[in-house]
Amino acid sequence: MDMAPPPEGGWTASLLLVTKFPVPGSSKTRLARGVGADAAASVAREMLRDLLHRLALDERLAAVHLILYFAPAERERDMRALIETLGETVQRRWDLVPMRPPEEEPAEQKTKTERLRSSDLGSLLANGLLQARERCGREPTLFIGMDTPHLDGGWLADALSDSRDEGCAVIHPSTDGGYVCLALPPSAPSIVFHNVRWSCEETFETQVAAIRAQGVDVSIGEAETDIDDEDDLRAWYIRACARQASLRERCPRTFQLAQALFPGRSRLRAPLLAVLVGVLAWLVWVATRRPDE
Repeated sequence: MDMAPPPEGGWTASLLLVTKFPVPGSSKTRLARGVGADAAASVAREMLRDLLHRLALDERLAAVHLILYFAPAERERDMRALIETLGETVQRRWDLVPMRPPEEEPAEQKTKTERLRSSDLGSLLANGLLQARERCGREPTLFIGMDTPHLDGGWLADALSDSRDEGCAVIHPSTDGGYVCLALPPSAPSIVFHNVRWSCEETFETQVAAIRAQGVDVSIGEAETDIDDEDDLRAWYIRACARQASLRERCPRTFQLAQALFPGRSRLRAPLLAVLVGVLAWLVWVATRRPDE
């Protein structure tokens, strides 16, 4: 199926959703330690489907070229089948690009530097940036993952707008030391992903340093929380049950699956809230009553 045509005036930016095809045993391995490999892969699948669906229909991203940058490359047929479950409109908004290392050094990196290993995420992201620019020209490019399925489309649109208007990179850290999104301006070379320490507490800091080393200013936004393990998923689900209806609205598939994994939380929700309301009412009465009462 062909992609939807660009809007009048062409694409104004690119968004790359970087992900792996969900497979039990290789997807969300930290989460799998708590809920099992099959359930972890199901969570990964629903998180991905929530993001694909919501971003494709978000009018604030209507002029943004959406790229699903996925691995492994041989799972392309499976990834297309996954998107087909979300309907034709969503399917036509996403450009599927298999994640491959660059076959040769990019033109911006012709100096005698050490070639990035093909297994290095940095080389794959650098190639993703180059492929996005081949499709859309030198427009702002935004990278996100699927570990934060509740990312708001307006938040992402603002990051792209700030990157274009200010000529800077915009990065939002995650609470575990990584980052949840990165918007790069047209001036940023692909080697901004060089010398970044991936999957550790220093990922955010080393990414910011790598961007600044190329003479690109960096604007740091507010932090967000990834869903990496069972505690993260449980905390996210508790937030969605207790007070944040927006999480349920943005991620209905993820919420339903979490509800099945943690069934006791929804049953306790109403009684717990009733107790809290009663306690608060008693505290107000104690604080306002007169001494002679």
